[in-house]
Amino acid sequence: MGAPACWRLQAVGRVRFQPRAREARAMVGGRILGSNTSAMNDFVDLATIQAAPAEGRLTELAFENATPYRWVKYLGPPGSHGQIAEIEFYAGATRLAGEGFGTAGSRSSSPWPNALDGDPATFLDGPLPDDTYVGIDLAHGHVVAAPVATPPAGAHASPLRVALASATPGATIRYATDGRDPAAGTPYDGPVAVGPGTTAIRAVATRECMAPSPVATSVYVVGGTAKRARSSIHLGNSLTDTIHGWLEPLAASGGISLDYSRYTIPGAGLWLWKDQPTGGFGVRDVRAELASRPFDDITFQPFPNMPCRPVGPGSDSDLILDAWRTAAARNPAVQIWIYEQWPSPVKHSNCITGGGWLKDPKTWNPPPPRSWEDAARNELGYMEVVREELVRLEPGRPPPYVIPAGRALVNLKREIEAGRVPGLDAFFPAVFSRGGTDTHLTSEGRWFVTLVFYACMFQRDPTGLSHSGTRLTAAQARALQRIAWDTVTAYPLSGVGR
Repeated sequence: MGAPACWRLQAVGRVRFQPRAREARAMVGGRILGSNTSAMNDFVDLATIQAAPAEGRLTELAFENATPYRWVKYLGPPGSHGQIAEIEFYAGATRLAGEGFGTAGSRSSSPWPNALDGDPATFLDGPLPDDTYVGIDLAHGHVVAAPVATPPAGAHASPLRVALASATPGATIRYATDGRDPAAGTPYDGPVAVGPGTTAIRAVATRECMAPSPVATSVYVVGGTAKRARSSIHLGNSLTDTIHGWLEPLAASGGISLDYSRYTIPGAGLWLWKDQPTGGFGVRDVRAELASRPFDDITFQPFPNMPCRPVGPGSDSDLILDAWRTAAARNPAVQIWIYEQWPSPVKHSNCITGGGWLKDPKTWNPPPPRSWEDAARNELGYMEVVREELVRLEPGRPPPYVIPAGRALVNLKREIEAGRVPGLDAFFPAVFSRGGTDTHLTSEGRWFVTLVFYACMFQRDPTGLSHSGTRLTAAQARALQRIAWDTVTAYPLSGVGR
């Protein structure tokens, strides 16, 4: 017998799909997307469903695409809640397999796995009208194990040498210590010398016939002033994952050793930490993690699906309070942060911003937004109500603060439109993905939001930090750093000077 065929990521060029019964028109405008970053970010359009598919059978859509994407998905059109019974992805005649993912939750107990189960009687009916999706990770089971650093990251009294190893036999490792993409870094051929100060080693492992590993970041602080790594965990969905892969290296470029963790599920609200504590991206069991580790900082992302209510039993403040008390048993001084996200650039009415359904209009009922800026201000107001309730419920603890990412984006929009960011004249295409139509951000937008996290969490001006991984010029980076810092220092609930 010959050697087994070498696995290669293949380019999707054809899909077959079937709508939910009597909901074919709800798929018109649905899109097929691909990404090589993650299941949550940097998706590009591959094809659009232009006409209602046939009822009761699979419809085929072929399109030109020569780029192999690891994550491929169907994104339902605005207002549809998904309404897809089955979807299949193909490269030529080959049906592609992978691990499924999709928007968490459903308004009718019909979640995303239904669209991948082979049963056309089941379907995806998402929790929100917009941004409902389902897809597969085509590299699942073929990914190289991430490099592990020895000795572990953290504070060390004297210089050391760090060994890197992958559990995948035959893997090759590359690394960088200057914030660059490690895939273009130095080939690893022996322990890396780490001297006084702060050093962030970013490493990636590759092997022929496999997908590259995730980038592993290990931050070392060496010398007499070295302190233990500051630990943080971030709970939310794909908008929380905006900072994933950015906050650790940014902290390291500012001389901060950060032990970073996250628990994220696409499309999920804060109910995820209690109702679905396993199965997300990041830590294996967020409930166990909060109960067992003394975190310094925890960020929470309220989101307009469930519960979409700022106060009362089962509300966002109630869910944060429960997690806060769990974490405080390990570290009474844990700092709680409420992460203010931003509205969609296309359709920005939801239950937080003042449109769509409202769970409890007695506690949150803002005027419908007339603009994207209105919607962003309403979202910030919602976060402030959640914070006020937490302060009332836990008066003896360090108060929570708000990370004003949406407010910072509003300020960035104003500065770009006023011509005060050199070379940038269109806010949405520069900051939001897919030409400015996606709620998710470009690399430049992600870096900017990470600056806001950095400024709040570490109470430091981010001016001068690395902008590696972005396409920004040095002058543009300085402008965005100034806007982030000005936003945080002018906002009284950011915690600066606490």
